[in-house]
Amino acid sequence: MRDAGFVWMKPMAKFIEEIELRTHDPAKILRLTEIDKDGDRGVYVCNLIVRSGGFQCDCRFIFDNSHFPDAIEALRMMDSGRPGQAIIKEQWDSDFIKFESNDLGHVWVSGEFGMNYDGMQFLRFSFRTDQTVLGPLIRDLEPLLSQ
Repeated sequence: MRDAGFVWMKPMAKFIEEIELRTHDPAKILRLTEIDKDGDRGVYVCNLIVRSGGFQCDCRFIFDNSHFPDAIEALRMMDSGRPGQAIIKEQWDSDFIKFESNDLGHVWVSGEFGMNYDGMQFLRFSFRTDQTVLGPLIRDLEPLLSQ
């Protein structure tokens, strides 16, 4: 959970401009933009855009290497048709993005984000897609690990 507009980190150079889960449905959007990385600490800061039906969110999202490498590996397994779960989050934060798949190739994308802005604000979302979206997502996410 974040205070609105504040991220207490040193300034970082822009690393990747945009990564999007290509659902081919305008009512189901998951997009990370302006992704910055602090290579020394393995922390990523980005703008997150989510649309799930009538709900949407545009907020800062922070994740780190405590879960990210395992999430990439789990996404690879899910892309190959095996059921699984991948979670992208920061180790000490409750905000997350989760991918879950079954053996039929269905993928549920969910998450929860909160911030303190004139009181507590939360968005919890979930939508379903299929495993064909995972390969392009993995290829877009993998360069984050190599830096």
